[in-house]
Amino acid sequence: MNKNNLIQLAVIAAILLVAAVIYISNASNGLTEFRAVSILKAAYPEFKEYPNEDLPLQSIRAEKTSEGWRVAFVQEGLGRPILGAKCFLVKNNGAIADPLTYAPLPGSDVFTNDFSATTCSPSTPYNPFEPKCELETCHGLEITCGPNPPDACTAMYGVGDRCLQYARCAVQDRTCRQVEDARFNRCKECAENCVTRYAGDPSDLFACEGNC
Repeated sequence: MNKNNLIQLAVIAAILLVAAVIYISNASNGLTEFRAVSILKAAYPEFKEYPNEDLPLQSIRAEKTSEGWRVAFVQEGLGRPILGAKCFLVKNNGAIADPLTYAPLPGSDVFTNDFSATTCSPSTPYNPFEPKCELETCHGLEITCGPNPPDACTAMYGVGDRCLQYARCAVQDRTCRQVEDARFNRCKECAENCVTRYAGDPSDLFACEGNC
């Protein structure tokens, strides 16, 4: 084999090596969060409508790992504690693996921002000895937080009740308080404007509030 042939073989080998590196890189980096979620929705039609703001609220959490994407489909309750979650790994090649289910312990209020899609569990372990800090408001826009959430709320709907889906409580700086949420603020402002405009007309008032 002459020198020219050796050079040609070396060039071909280098090209193949570069192509292999590019292929491997694309295989590991080509899977996007959107694609991972789409793969899961195609395989599990019950998650097709996620995310949405209907009750119970449904949201999606996704975390990138070296293996692919960890995705959690989360159901949330009034005040946004997690009611349950189903988690999956979508590998870089598109395969689905590691289905996990999360069901909260009785008395534990875990919120979406404290939930890990990778472990399908709360980021902060539940401590049953910590004082509760939960939403105590059943109706209306005056939010109270504390250790005594109602066991049940009356079925009578009040103006602004739809805004409570965005209200939640948490311990911040050692104080149980309402967590700031722009969606709650917008909804509350809208409902209060409806009260101002239609105070003497309950029909128009609730129609207005229903669009908040």
